[in-house]
Amino acid sequence: MDSNKVVLRASLQGMLSKLLKFILFTLVALTFWRRIRGFQQRIFNTYDVSYLSALTNAMETDIEIMEMVLLAGSYLAALAVLILLIYLFGKILSLLFALTGVTVIDFDQQRITEKRFVFPFQRIEDESMFHQIIQVRIDQTLLDRLAGGGNLYVEYLVLSKLDSQLRVLDLPFMKHPEKLKKKLI
Repeated sequence: MDSNKVVLRASLQGMLSKLLKFILFTLVALTFWRRIRGFQQRIFNTYDVSYLSALTNAMETDIEIMEMVLLAGSYLAALAVLILLIYLFGKILSLLFALTGVTVIDFDQQRITEKRFVFPFQRIEDESMFHQIIQVRIDQTLLDRLAGGGNLYVEYLVLSKLDSQLRVLDLPFMKHPEKLKKKLI
């Protein structure tokens, strides 16, 4: 690889804090799911009813009104937790898809090339010219600093015949962003 090119890839180490947050939320949601299902199973076993017959044939069972209301509420809570679990699973998958991204900054040809895949099936390839890099900012949480990861924000100047523009390149989940900053400036 040429020495005047900097290749930037997202890493698992760089996304550790966000990944842990989503996994923790998923575990909490699964705990709620188990508690709701445990309550429902206790009602089903107590009154000898099934999942659907507890609500559809409520008058033919010995279930008390208050327990019927609580059971109906548990169905709604279970649905809400299921939707939350599907949402969290999608967020974790989209987060892992960020690992496929590659950004190459070529100082010889003054080009920035970005290639990445977005969950579920979108591919983005962006190439732009730049004149110079103005600023590189590092954004890290405490867990990012401990794990050696973080986000880079690169501000660069684009010149044309008519005007000039400042653009920002957002590079999430970088491994050792301090080292990368030194390479870029």
